[in-house]
Amino acid sequence: MMNLKLITLLACLLGYSSFGYAASFDCTKAKANIEKQICADDELSKLDTELMAAYKLYRAQLTDNDKLQLKHSQRTWLKQRNKDCSDNTPACKDVYQRRITELLMQVSEGKQLSVKDYYQHCNMRTIYSSYGQRLKYYCESYPKDFFKAPGVISDTKLEMIDGDNIWTVSIAPGNRVTMGNQITSGTYHSVSSHRLYFDKNSNDWRTLETFIAVPEDCVAYSSQGISK
Repeated sequence: MMNLKLITLLACLLGYSSFGYAASFDCTKAKANIEKQICADDELSKLDTELMAAYKLYRAQLTDNDKLQLKHSQRTWLKQRNKDCSDNTPACKDVYQRRITELLMQVSEGKQLSVKDYYQHCNMRTIYSSYGQRLKYYCESYPKDFFKAPGVISDTKLEMIDGDNIWTVSIAPGNRVTMGNQITSGTYHSVSSHRLYFDKNSNDWRTLETFIAVPEDCVAYSSQGISK
């Protein structure tokens, strides 16, 4: 029963994933070449949105004087971005990736993600994915609540299995993770990449993406999707 419901939700999710991403500004008012370049590419638009989120996240933890310094450094970066992009979209994406990583590493105070951190402290509610659909039903938030016997392949690779639901996780420099999800009883198989940062206030690892709230009528999770 649960698997059928999950597969239906996954189909809905696949439809959702085809939507384009919005930039951090109104693309209907784009005038500068760099703005038009960003709005013309979904991935670049997403990076622009992520950059704004990372900037605000870092800014929120600074003193007034440090906020002013950050503002100046961001203006300097924007000027250099305009030169480096210069209608070269692949190069522009690299420019954004480096800046976002730089800001989030500041937020994380240099902390590096490990497979143990991912398993115990990665807040799955901040990742909009097929797995995120299950989180809409249950109270838990972390992989350790769902996968009871993780398979540590190496210092940077992890495999987690719950019945027909298989997750593979690879951690790259800059706290980027690539997650593969396969449901062996069906045809679903997806791969997605996420940039994580450490939130010291909640003591967990998060992404800049969708946050899935804990429902008031949630139930405790157990293997195979049966409530405890």
